Amino acid sequence: MTNPEHSAYMLQALRNLGSGTALDDFGTGHSSLSYLHRFPFDTIKIPAAFVKMSDDNGIAHTRAPIIKAVVGLAADLDLMVIAEGVETLDEIERLRQLNCRYAQGFAFGAAMTGAEFGKKLAAQLAR
Repeated sequence: MTNPEHSAYMLQALRNLGSGTALDDFGTGHSSLSYLHRFPFDTIKIPAAFVKMSDDNGIAHTRAPIIKAVVGLAADLDLMVIAEGVETLDEIERLRQLNCRYAQGFAFGAAMTGAEFGKKLAAQLAR
């Protein structure tokens, strides 16, 4: 992103080819609000740090409003939002309560290669 014009061009070219684009770690470091109007993203990814900072009852009360705000912003901008680093059923349920429909993390399975995923998918489809 050191060359914003070139980056925007390349992201748009990817979209034109039918590929989706995601703004990873939204709200941390250089992934800021300015990127949402500057670059053609389809998805915002909430970093695991916002999901992981939890109390005994799930997502900490100080983090829930942030997640809710990001989900609302994404909806207003017609963007998908994905929570990263989800590891427990409690986190999944709390994210549902905050209207975050998509998540990724060890709660759903360990990281795997494309070949491993293909084998698991084939086994599931064979059932």
